Amino acid sequence: MGLQLVFCVEADKKSKSDFIYIKNAIDSFYEIDQANIRISPVFMGGKGNYNSKSVIKWITEWKKQYQAGAKKNKSVVIYCLDCDEFDRKPEDRVFLQGVKEYCKTHDYHLIWFCRDIEDVF
Repeated sequence: MGLQLVFCVEADKKSKSDFIYIKNAIDSFYEIDQANIRISPVFMGGKGNYNSKSVIKWITEWKKQYQAGAKKNKSVVIYCLDCDEFDRKPEDRVFLQGVKEYCKTHDYHLIWFCRDIEDVF
């Protein structure tokens, strides 16, 4: 059985910045068996697009492609977001709560970066 990690990141397809940080961290801390583990990005083009049709389409497509390789292959979806002003702006706190509920409903995981991903890395 293979495992695909689908990372949904805020960056767009052109910059890929958030995914670059995440992929570099994975490569630095883990030895990935590429025959059994695939890492696939979904570029959302902004955190507000987390539940947009295009993001949902990409997630679905990645999962379908990976499962086509072997029926026992599993995909795990991981949203990577930051919420810059959650401690000062009520709307950021509300947004974050909405994303948490969305992830829970869809059995997705959430990595939340306090402030910016750049600050974390």
